Amino acid sequence: LALPNLVEISRGGVMIQKNPSLCYAETIDWDRIVRAGENSIRENNNNPSQCP
Repeated sequence: LALPNLVEISRGGVMIQKNPSLCYAETIDWDRIVRAGENSIRENNNNPSQCP
């Protein structure tokens, strides 16, 4: 994911799912960006072991 300047998600959570070509979504520290009490859901994306 190319979001180098994203530092905070002020309202709501994050849901990234069903992206079979998406790599590196798991490398982002979503708990640091999403406010306390909000969710970050990542599922059914590319397996990190299959990313370049």
